[in-house]
Amino acid sequence: HLPLTEKELAAVAEPTSSEVITSSSSSSYFVRLGKLSAKVQERALEHSLARARRARDATYTAVAQITHTLDLVEGTRAGASEQLQQSWTEWKQKLEGAGQSESEPDGSKHESEQLEWRALSMVRGLSDQLRSACSNVVSSAQGLPGTVQEQLASARRAAEELQSSLGNASTITPHLMEGSRHHLKQVQQSLDGVMEYLLHNTPLNWLVGPFAPQKTEKEEHDEAMEQISPKQ
Repeated sequence: HLPLTEKELAAVAEPTSSEVITSSSSSSYFVRLGKLSAKVQERALEHSLARARRARDATYTAVAQITHTLDLVEGTRAGASEQLQQSWTEWKQKLEGAGQSESEPDGSKHESEQLEWRALSMVRGLSDQLRSACSNVVSSAQGLPGTVQEQLASARRAAEELQSSLGNASTITPHLMEGSRHHLKQVQQSLDGVMEYLLHNTPLNWLVGPFAPQKTEKEEHDEAMEQISPKQ
């Protein structure tokens, strides 16, 4: 859908030309992109917003699942373990359906220790999904307002810290639970702010890059000729 460059147009106009140049120079890319029709720009916006919504939904799903698993761990310590065992079974089936596998805990461990090991394994996997989803909200933060960029960075940072803390843990302690819930809250609040901006603003520059005015090839050539031509 990109318009032809001046070189390409010249090549088409010359009957002796054997081949039309199809690659654009980096210096004229944004100028050409800025000439896209309103319809194509609208499609680009719709595509990027759909991607952002999918990443948001994946993030919120992971947050909800991690929170639910942590709640089940607390319930297990209070004597209720059936739901946590059911969640583990469903988690394994989901992984197997995706062609992945999950190891089982040491059979010599007490049943409560095995359940906690399974819970930790689940939240680690979910934290990986959470970090990946946060990174996919927008392909680049370039062009976003500073406050929105900071919210996006905050969500990603919290997801990475959660993943790191769970990866280094050998058991789910009260301190780990408290820290995990804090990170989850931070991810959701920060992402809420990012999505609020994206859904109510349509700055195309955060989709495909800045549209700063740039010189065309002809303008650059004319300026160069003026510099080397003797003044009358």
